[in-house]
Amino acid sequence: MAFHQCAYCSQPVSDGDPYCAKCGGPQTFKPKRGGVRLTLDPWCITDPEAKQRFEGDAEAVAALVNTWRNDPDHAHTRQVQEEITQARDQGDLTRTSYYYCCPWSAVYRVNRDTRIDSNRLRRGQQFTFDVSAEGIPKGRPFKRELVVGDFQPTEQIDYCLPGQEEEDE
Repeated sequence: MAFHQCAYCSQPVSDGDPYCAKCGGPQTFKPKRGGVRLTLDPWCITDPEAKQRFEGDAEAVAALVNTWRNDPDHAHTRQVQEEITQARDQGDLTRTSYYYCCPWSAVYRVNRDTRIDSNRLRRGQQFTFDVSAEGIPKGRPFKRELVVGDFQPTEQIDYCLPGQEEEDE
């Protein structure tokens, strides 16, 4: 029997299993004899510094698994992240920190006016890519949006797991 490592938690997973037994992370396979191929890096929208901090945290992995399992359009989420990465690589954006909510996306300062996923961003603004399934059990839609604001450092962490949202939401 062949195995691969779960991209969420690095646990060995039997080829063909749809979910990791340890963290529940969905596994995607190339069905023919080409072997296993994960088509989604679950950390692809997580800031690299945040990934280092959270990839060994079981609650963080569970939150990330929940986010991707509930995302109705992985391709759109990845496309927005690719636009952000391209703008950063072109110098239009500078990473300043990361957002306190799962999946802990980078916070950026806009260096030059740019457009990402039909959002017009102006020089000097700060934004992050907020992706969350937290409100789904209450009938709210999956959240995938750019949040523009004045971001300040915090020690707060939000895993954005259903049932953990603040009471005033």
